[in-house]
Amino acid sequence: MDDLLAIPVILGITLWAERMIYRNPRYTHSGIHIAFTVLLLILVFELLLPRYSAAYVSDPWDMLCYMISGILYGAWLRNNTPSEKTMVLSSDSDTAYGHRN
Repeated sequence: MDDLLAIPVILGITLWAERMIYRNPRYTHSGIHIAFTVLLLILVFELLLPRYSAAYVSDPWDMLCYMISGILYGAWLRNNTPSEKTMVLSSDSDTAYGHRN
């Protein structure tokens, strides 16, 4: 279960942080960003760590779970990113985050 949740949790937290840093509630991750994260997790946790430490075991099912979660996260993100038409709040990014001038 943790391998299915890894991508949404990691990228969800980074997306929130990037939206706050860039002050853009419509900022989103690209497909390349998601694919890079999936490949990085597979490389580190399923290929490199098991090779150098007996504490880690490589599992092809884990790799599949990372890929599935990346696809599902990308689909969810595409359907849940606010667009210009759906933004109810002001276009002023400070107001969109609840800050008042």
